[in-house]
Amino acid sequence: MEDVYFERIAGVGERKPERRLPQGAKVELADVSHEAQEALEAGQALEEPEIDENGFPVSPLREQEDLWFVQAANLYKPIDKGASVARASGTVMLVLGLLAAIGGLVAMNMVTLVMGLIVATLGSMERSSGGDLARVTPSAPNRLALNQVLVFGLVATYCFFQIKGVDVQTAQALAAMEDRIQQLPDENQRETVRQFVQTVGDNGVTYFFIAVGVVSLIFQGMLAMYYLGKKKRIREFHDELPPWVSGIVKTIATR
Repeated sequence: MEDVYFERIAGVGERKPERRLPQGAKVELADVSHEAQEALEAGQALEEPEIDENGFPVSPLREQEDLWFVQAANLYKPIDKGASVARASGTVMLVLGLLAAIGGLVAMNMVTLVMGLIVATLGSMERSSGGDLARVTPSAPNRLALNQVLVFGLVATYCFFQIKGVDVQTAQALAAMEDRIQQLPDENQRETVRQFVQTVGDNGVTYFFIAVGVVSLIFQGMLAMYYLGKKKRIREFHDELPPWVSGIVKTIATR
């Protein structure tokens, strides 16, 4: 009866007709258990599970088995939250990476194109690992944490090369502004403007990308630690629940 019940939930089975003895048929007592023999001898019908109007068992679970699912829901909740965070983070990275790649392709900037494709790939990996976390896969937290380390490495590399090339960028900015600077009537004023642009360009760009690297270190580091914290939750989920309960919860939660 329980097999039929779960088959009907999954939509893969049809309700089977009840098997009844033909009217007037006799049951040989040697073919049934001792308890059934006593019931038959007493003229009592064999006990059948209580069925509702749709043919489902009213409750195939005992009270203790109901409590298993209450505990399973509590244990799975933080895991599901972590999976939602991973899927959201991966989606943002995937979208931003694709936009950057398209922008780099339009502008014929190979660095932006390659960086965008890498970010999009990391975003896709984040989403995939988030799905594994939802399936309570023990290796998922490690892969999610590693993905955040790779993201930080990518951001740090980009910031490093931007800082390294700050002199070139400042020189390009000065060259673009030289025509306007030459329109100033006093040479001292022109020199003051050049020094200001040089200082702001060098220090401003440098400090900006240092700040970007520090923010990425904090954010990606905290997110990696958050994912690693799910290892304990997954271990508790597997250790504190019977396999048949955890299997049902994972099947329902990941559909």
